[in-house]
Amino acid sequence: MNFYAIESGEVEVLRKESPDSPDKIVAVMGPGEFFGEMALIEKRAHSASVRARTAVRVMVIGRQTFSQLSGSLSSLRKVFAEAVRSRRTTPSV
Repeated sequence: MNFYAIESGEVEVLRKESPDSPDKIVAVMGPGEFFGEMALIEKRAHSASVRARTAVRVMVIGRQTFSQLSGSLSSLRKVFAEAVRSRRTTPSV
């Protein structure tokens, strides 16, 4: 698993409402936004899929580097914790 930060372009976040339902677009993300942190922080499978909407450039950070960065930088850890809280309580993201 990895952490992804969008440098340019847009992606769609897709989620199934049930195992038999089609994917539903629940969010659109662009430059400066990120995804993949929930699976790394909570050590679980991804809860959504991400699909490029346009040509996209992302920075990819592996689990070990992500853990080192988020563990060492308290301001970054706070940003990730808030994102997880927000995404967990918002059914559409």
